[in-house]
Amino acid sequence: MGCIMPSSLADPTRLAIFERLMRDGELTVHALTDRAGVSQPAVSKHLRMLKQARLLRDRREGRETHYSAAARSRALVRLDEPLLARSLRSPRNSVEEDGPMTKLATATTRSIVIERVMPHPPEKIWRALTQGHLIEEWLMKNDFQLVVGNKFNFRAEPMPGWNGVTDCEVLIVEPNERLSYRWDASGEEAANGLKTVVTWTLTPAKAGTLVRMEQSGFRAQDERFYQGAGFGWQKMIAALEKVAAGLD
Repeated sequence: MGCIMPSSLADPTRLAIFERLMRDGELTVHALTDRAGVSQPAVSKHLRMLKQARLLRDRREGRETHYSAAARSRALVRLDEPLLARSLRSPRNSVEEDGPMTKLATATTRSIVIERVMPHPPEKIWRALTQGHLIEEWLMKNDFQLVVGNKFNFRAEPMPGWNGVTDCEVLIVEPNERLSYRWDASGEEAANGLKTVVTWTLTPAKAGTLVRMEQSGFRAQDERFYQGAGFGWQKMIAALEKVAAGLD
């Protein structure tokens, strides 16, 4: 009952990009590059080839292009899922020249993605995302500093299964556009605990700013945190919007 795997998916790196779009839904080049371990031009080249093969669709919003799997590609995967799975487990071969992109293909991780249009300019939302006293109002106590490489903590009341401390490190700072930091377990929980990345992307929109939050890297053993984060981020992003609304 299977169909033939398109030649456009023969490259392991390209297949990994395709698999993530199938799993996580619509993503930008920035979001794909964050976890790819390869250059943005390399990711863009693979996306162009997938689009030429009519496996992807795209839409432009502001300065960002958003990519998602086309309907025909979803049908392909439903028909030929065993073949796709075998390809994803294949040896690395020449993919090494592109870097560790195969981590996307071999590691089963999930992401939480929340998007919301807020009726405020990007500059206001950026302040609420990057100023420690404002972050505390909508998220948690912290010692955040807007410097790439800065290691900081979020702190809250401990609860069963969590010591209340999150270890973080600033990864990307693009003022008024993109902020990314690690979001990891701490202390005795660090060795085998949560290891994720939170990325905020701000895109100007007609009604204000499209705010996109992605927390990526949830593994099977992180199921409890995955479920909790899915609920928690909805509340925190609503609180973020209220903080931004109160800024001059």
